[in-house]
Amino acid sequence: MSDEDKTAEAEKLLRNPPKGAWVKKDNDKELIGVSTLARGGFILLPFSLLFCGFSYLGFSQILKNESTSLVPLLVMLPFAAASIFLVITALYSLFGKVELVINKKEPDYIFTGIGSIGKTRNIKWKSIKEIHEKTTYHKTRNTHSSRGAGRHQYTTYAVKNIYIEGEETIKISAKFLNAEKLKFLLCALLYYKDIKTRYGNFF
Repeated sequence: MSDEDKTAEAEKLLRNPPKGAWVKKDNDKELIGVSTLARGGFILLPFSLLFCGFSYLGFSQILKNESTSLVPLLVMLPFAAASIFLVITALYSLFGKVELVINKKEPDYIFTGIGSIGKTRNIKWKSIKEIHEKTTYHKTRNTHSSRGAGRHQYTTYAVKNIYIEGEETIKISAKFLNAEKLKFLLCALLYYKDIKTRYGNFF
């Protein structure tokens, strides 16, 4: 596919974003984003709240005992951290977004988060060497007992990320993005890299 064909395909996709994606113009900004809404979030959120409930009960019991020992509290700290992580992940999987913000007067950036709360990373287009999707595979070990002996089996799962390689590497998690949203976001990044590299802010 020629560069002209790739540009035409990208422009067509940006004019017709898939469900859960958008292109918006706001004064001197253009917002190209995708929602991280995923079905798994509807399962993860109740589980997270349940986990938080058990952690809270554990803390309550420790405080009621009025023990001077710090050991029980130290034991519960990992559960508290896990609770916070699970709740944030669940909320992100339901209400989060990944948004590319194109500015005419200010630096462009990538935002990941919920509403206006999240992480912002500036993009220096001219320093970018490559934008690509990468899939990594991880294994988790499951232990099953068979006739008193431990037998290990492994479950393999894939994790997809988008990498923007430049002066610094920006990694965008695609964990909660379906194939259409992932394609749209990657296409938008490649399109604006080409436009910004050639024309800067004058496009």
